[in-house]
Amino acid sequence: MKGKVIRGKGFRGCLNYLLAQFKQARIIGGNMCGRTARALAREFGHVRRLRPDCEKPVLHVPLRLPKGEDIADELWRQITIRYFELMRLSSDRPYVIVKHPDEHTHILTSRISLAGELWHGKWEGLEHIAATQTLEREFGQTITPGLTGGNPKKVRLTSGQLAKYAREMAEGKDPEIPAKIQIAERIELVMAECDGSFADFEQRLKKRGVNLELNRAKTTSHVSGVSFEWQGVAIGGSDVARAYSWKNLNKQLTKRKEKYEQQRHPQPNAPTSPGTNQERTTANPAGPTTRGTDASGTQNRDVDIGVQSILAPIPGTATPVADANANHGHPARPADRPAPGPATPLEHPVPPASPVATDQLAIDRAGEPAGREHQGDLCLVEETCPGEPAPVAPGLPGLNHSDTPGPDLEPPPPELTR
Repeated sequence: MKGKVIRGKGFRGCLNYLLAQFKQARIIGGNMCGRTARALAREFGHVRRLRPDCEKPVLHVPLRLPKGEDIADELWRQITIRYFELMRLSSDRPYVIVKHPDEHTHILTSRISLAGELWHGKWEGLEHIAATQTLEREFGQTITPGLTGGNPKKVRLTSGQLAKYAREMAEGKDPEIPAKIQIAERIELVMAECDGSFADFEQRLKKRGVNLELNRAKTTSHVSGVSFEWQGVAIGGSDVARAYSWKNLNKQLTKRKEKYEQQRHPQPNAPTSPGTNQERTTANPAGPTTRGTDASGTQNRDVDIGVQSILAPIPGTATPVADANANHGHPARPADRPAPGPATPLEHPVPPASPVATDQLAIDRAGEPAGREHQGDLCLVEETCPGEPAPVAPGLPGLNHSDTPGPDLEPPPPELTR
């Protein structure tokens, strides 16, 4: 359902048009008694005299259904009442509904109510479009494009231009292309080849024969619109098509500039996706993790190289075990020292070993039994249970099971050496 809101000065002239004999018009509804243009104009005149200051009291609303569709007269009357509610028109005003044969109806009413109140109807064009879409949904009619529908680049040709084009085509002549179409075609060509700046857009458009002019305010120099001129015919941007108004033209230039910059400076190729046989590094709380081929030949396996695997043994706790397949750069374990089994967490701390007399530990090297290890001239006897830490001699802090004393070890006291 489409239509428009028309304001006028005289009721008689509008009624003569609506009720013309050749139009085969029928009055199908309203709240007025007259059935002729003269009688109806007289009734409207009584209300008009309530507001002599109103120059345009006539409110004319034509409504048209899609081609090939029609509805009953009673439904048209219901639609009219609902339309008044959506447009905030009070019901205490005179109106008449006139139907023409080609699926359209005219609603003629007065902007002045019987109480003398004047309907101002701000933004009535937008409200009318919203009202017709609501009527289509409520009364089950065909949904037609509204403000957000349709093609914004569709050129707005008048009915006279369309009729002239069809007539020339029927006569076999080469039809004259309207100026709106000429301008729209050149705008699209220039938009596709410019760099997105307004200066370049204007310059290229001028080379194709279209002059561009901005509508600026005299005091503030604020740009409120744009117009295009083709062979002496100047047309506003929004009159050519909705897409060529000043606001929408700026949006198109912004998108074109972004696309132009991407073409000039293409982005580098995206990094290789995970799953390939290339080395990559990922974040790990214990250290970096490398994905690649490990010592066993398995591909795409995370091999931990964190700092936890290279921590020194802590006295009184189990010794951490390195990976059997990779020593991570540490010296290999001596052959005479088999690797201990996997360490298990201890539920309770192991109590310290009972003190051993020093004279029991210092024995002759020549007669030492099997299973002893040397630390200089001192011999320690390993009599600990599996899984328990080795006993430490009193007065020798930091002594551990290592063939080479660490840098922090102090030399043994003189009384313990021979």
